[in-house]
Amino acid sequence: MDLYLQHWPSDQYDVSETMGAMVELVNKGFVKYVGVSNFSINLMERAQFHLGKVPLVCNQVGYHLNDRSIESDVLPFAKENGLTIMGYSPFGYAPGVFGMKGFPRVGSQERNVLDSIGVKYSKTAHQVALNWVLRQEGLVSIPKASNKEHIIDNLNALNWELEKEDLEQIEFNFPFGGIS
Repeated sequence: MDLYLQHWPSDQYDVSETMGAMVELVNKGFVKYVGVSNFSINLMERAQFHLGKVPLVCNQVGYHLNDRSIESDVLPFAKENGLTIMGYSPFGYAPGVFGMKGFPRVGSQERNVLDSIGVKYSKTAHQVALNWVLRQEGLVSIPKASNKEHIIDNLNALNWELEKEDLEQIEFNFPFGGIS
């Protein structure tokens, strides 16, 4: 297995126990790389300590226009320590999940901004949002792709860059304030 993640911190097992098991899996050749999901900085540091020489390579966390909370701590820590951030739900969570907004509805101010930027690049609002997420160095994203059309739509978010004024417009309409 190329990458094995601990999905969510456990209330049942201490990080030392889980990471000890991960080291064993790496040493036996069953797993190449170890990652975590939804870990704070403190938990990532503890995980790396208990992994010893086995590097912690990624942290899978939610990241999208309406949840930019990782920008204040987890993302800078990951960059400083060579960890990849694997951002899930780049189009937002289902409405009400974690008490947050989903993807901006058609007709909303936020959606109008994404739509207007999309027209400039011949892209959809979703492609603009995914491109915005992927602008971060050291960050990969795992958008939903349940069919061929989803895959093609997601691929069309790649190989182009939002201009500075478009980034500023997005930042203004989706301000950082942690979780919204």
